[in-house]
Amino acid sequence: GFPHVIAEEPIEYWDGMFDAQDREADLKSVESLLALVREHVRATGEVQLYPVWDGEEGKPPKGVINLGVGALNRERFFFNEQFFYRVTAAPE
Repeated sequence: GFPHVIAEEPIEYWDGMFDAQDREADLKSVESLLALVREHVRATGEVQLYPVWDGEEGKPPKGVINLGVGALNRERFFFNEQFFYRVTAAPE
């Protein structure tokens, strides 16, 4: 699984926001995802992600979150559910 929150506005990361008990497993998933995202950004210049539950792909995004690939941090990354993510090579 990936760490995530459900909110109407994007939420910034803060220390302690996720249960430490499940954190290491989540970080392994995040690390694998971010490696894949970095690889594809290098190849294509942009990756788009839309984190929603199965069956909810047709729901409109609540907003857009733009990130530079350099801002991706294993320890601080999480999804704001139902926000459209655009990750580019440009620093953000």
